[in-house]
Amino acid sequence: MVQFPSILEGSPIHLKPPLSRRLHALALQVPAGAKLVDVGTDHGLLPLWLLAQGRIATAIGVDRSAAALAAARRNQLRFGLPLDLQVGVGLVSVQGRDFDCMTMAGMGAEEIITTLAAAPPQLAWVGLQPHRGADVLRTWLHRAGWTIVGEQVVEENGLFHPLFWAIGEPDPVAITGPERSFGRLSLHRDPQTLRRYLEAEHKRCTAPLLLERGGHVQVVLEALKQDISPR
Repeated sequence: MVQFPSILEGSPIHLKPPLSRRLHALALQVPAGAKLVDVGTDHGLLPLWLLAQGRIATAIGVDRSAAALAAARRNQLRFGLPLDLQVGVGLVSVQGRDFDCMTMAGMGAEEIITTLAAAPPQLAWVGLQPHRGADVLRTWLHRAGWTIVGEQVVEENGLFHPLFWAIGEPDPVAITGPERSFGRLSLHRDPQTLRRYLEAEHKRCTAPLLLERGGHVQVVLEALKQDISPR
């Protein structure tokens, strides 16, 4: 299995450029020395923060919005960092470029899947924060030959944001229903926030269409109590 050393909690944190809590959590998981492409870069702060900390070798920021890229360019000039900015959708505009890791944050599962389905073979690690469809994305990753190696739920401004990161190797272990919904318990970095997220989900999973998800909530909550992975 490819080994990617991550710089995790406990490392020095200098919030310049500043990051939101969810982006900071995702940034901490990017492999040291990565050649990163950040798809949907928006203001460019995620790759700029990583460059400022010396955590990555190179960074490309991609966004379909000219206005977003203009904001990213202003931030790049402000911080004086070598962020390469490209206008485009997904990875189309960076085909043939040298990168091995990708981040995508704040997009739906469908757009992330479309991007990954067209990814070049050198892409070895992805860090993802889907704003909807996390269960759909976990299922697709498993079927498409990716292994999720870490999960975290970040709470920010009253909202819960699932994050997960994966390597481009098949997962030999079958994925269960609860794991599709909420990830493998053994991979979660913050069980306390996960518990709060599950409790919030339990309150809203009363409609008939959400009963299966509600059942998954119960399974994972019980596993948290027993400190075991749900099967």
